[in-house]
Amino acid sequence: MVWMMVVWRMMMEAWKRQWNRDHNEVYFWWWKRHHHRHRHHHVRVLFTVGTVGILLAPNKEAFLMTDITLGHGLDLSITYLDQNGNPMLVTPTPDAPATWTQTNPETETLVVGADGNTAATTSIAVGSDSIGLSVTVGGATYTASLIVNVTEVPQVLTGVAINAVVT
Repeated sequence: MVWMMVVWRMMMEAWKRQWNRDHNEVYFWWWKRHHHRHRHHHVRVLFTVGTVGILLAPNKEAFLMTDITLGHGLDLSITYLDQNGNPMLVTPTPDAPATWTQTNPETETLVVGADGNTAATTSIAVGSDSIGLSVTVGGATYTASLIVNVTEVPQVLTGVAINAVVT
């Protein structure tokens, strides 16, 4: 389900780019008028759920959803990226420690790592939970909400995935 949300967001971004190409005069008027007002954030924040990551926008909230079966869990992490999209060699220090929250601790446990950049969940009951993340870096706040639906459906093997991680 998370990959569907990412694909939907990519489609919306492509649609916005096409709209801007079709309406150049509006786009360039807005850019000339507002470009000087925006600070350029050199750090980008990637929120990773298992093997799927979503790039967080400064001062905006990202929403994700995923389904897991009872007994399984999720590995969550924050990765700081440079201007080229590669992980920062030296992790920037957030203005304040990352805040991880959950709305329904009866559905799953949430354990935050010592550095605050990672968390893990384990489902303990059928239901839904919302996990929230908020981190402020360089004066910009990055937030994400992850809806987790825990079901008791038996699993059926449907594929194999190869995961590549830049280190």
